[in-house]
Amino acid sequence: MAGMFYDYFDGYLRVTFRNGPWRGDIEILLQVSGDTVATTPCDDDFEKGEPQIAVAEDVVLRCWTSASVSSFFLHMVSWLEAVTCDVAECAFFWDGEGPEGELRWFGGQRNSGTLSLVWSGRHDSPAFEHKVRLEKVQMVRTLYQSFREFVESDRYDPISYETLLYGEIFDLVVIEGRETLVKELAVRDRAEAYALIGTILELAYEFEKGFPRRAYIAEFLRMSKIYWEGRSIDADEIEAQIAYLLDKAWIDWTVDQRSRFVEDELFLFSGGGGFGESLRALHSPLLESWLKSHS
Repeated sequence: MAGMFYDYFDGYLRVTFRNGPWRGDIEILLQVSGDTVATTPCDDDFEKGEPQIAVAEDVVLRCWTSASVSSFFLHMVSWLEAVTCDVAECAFFWDGEGPEGELRWFGGQRNSGTLSLVWSGRHDSPAFEHKVRLEKVQMVRTLYQSFREFVESDRYDPISYETLLYGEIFDLVVIEGRETLVKELAVRDRAEAYALIGTILELAYEFEKGFPRRAYIAEFLRMSKIYWEGRSIDADEIEAQIAYLLDKAWIDWTVDQRSRFVEDELFLFSGGGGFGESLRALHSPLLESWLKSHS
């Protein structure tokens, strides 16, 4: 009886994460090399004819995630963990503050499956719906390792993306670290201490400079001496700004009391910046063990 033989060959996925065009957003580029189907006719005597090769088109798909509403990476890691546990079908959705996306995995046979990628799009980012057959290990490894390589590189700006405390911001910006900063703040009067803090935060929030943005204490001290110059605010406004961080009691505190306040209270103030999850600390022992066993 005549018929057809079908042979399926996996495509290939490459993923690049990078800072998006808007602060706090992270752009996702998905480069998909098309999968292939070979269709071979067979006659009644089981003699095979010439196979017909159908190769899916290679595509580059662009989307992004917003730090403030989606927790994209936290959900992505959980989704990949489900994939490695041989869940037959699993998906997660995210909100790009307007456009929405979905990644869905359909488990298959012989360690392959189908990845469905959906993006609702916007005027500056075309919508797409794309499916590709992939080797499961290659898909998981590409997404997880690309994520970890990104957040461990200077391409990732944690101050822009993550919800950080002042102490965490100072760790990222002050080259000498917290201990030196505590000592420098504790020996200064209230206005000088505030100016030093403000100077450090100004550099931290200059997102256009890229990451890392760091300087030595000596440079911050030099800049803090002119912190109030050119600011069109009166004495009452200056006092209101200082009081937000440093109580008037600072004047009467000893150096040790000031140091304890900086360490126990100031460093725990919300530092603004981003609104996302802590990506640098987001690891999956399950994925890392599974990928190692499939190396």
